[in-house]
Amino acid sequence: MATSDKLPIPPVPTTTYNTKQAKRRKTFETLEEKRENKKALNQKRDLTRVNIGEAFSRWRELRAVEGLKNDAEVALFLLDSYEKDSLTLNPCKED
Repeated sequence: MATSDKLPIPPVPTTTYNTKQAKRRKTFETLEEKRENKKALNQKRDLTRVNIGEAFSRWRELRAVEGLKNDAEVALFLLDSYEKDSLTLNPCKED
């Protein structure tokens, strides 16, 4: 079998997907700059953090039992459950 029987491989078309550069981490000159950046990122993240204290183990158990993927899903599950129960217990009065 001769090598001329093989078909040529066409070039890969250029798209945004395969030409996009990967995100690079920010490099720091000093260890102090790195610490300051980490502190700033932690402060930003802390604005959305909620401390649930002793309920943490129950929170994780509910997450596992219900098969929820993350804490946001647990929060939505609990809010939906609360809404459903409050509507059942206190139906709106019609005018």
